[in-house]
Amino acid sequence: MYNTFLKINYKCYCFFIRYKIKNINNINDIINIIKNLSYLYDNSDKILEVLVDCLIIYPIDIKESEKISIIQQQYIMTNGIEDYCSTVLWLSIVQSIIELNKVPFVNT
Repeated sequence: MYNTFLKINYKCYCFFIRYKIKNINNINDIINIIKNLSYLYDNSDKILEVLVDCLIIYPIDIKESEKISIIQQQYIMTNGIEDYCSTVLWLSIVQSIIELNKVPFVNT
């Protein structure tokens, strides 16, 4: 029963994160998403894992990924929080796309 409750809460949290991703307009929105995740998860691996899970449960569309890609390209190699947050989100998007399009390995 408790595990079911945790799974429902996790899906609700993923929905909230996905809603925030959908409404990204600038780098500050991305920073706020990562800060929100960092309150609950204390390392980058877990933050990436949660973001990928959210994007697998609620997939991202092309327009959203293009918008985030443009923001990420603006801040790449600036070595600040903007670069870190935009890269984490972009890597999560790429990983979720890879996982959604996985083809099972068939040993012949």
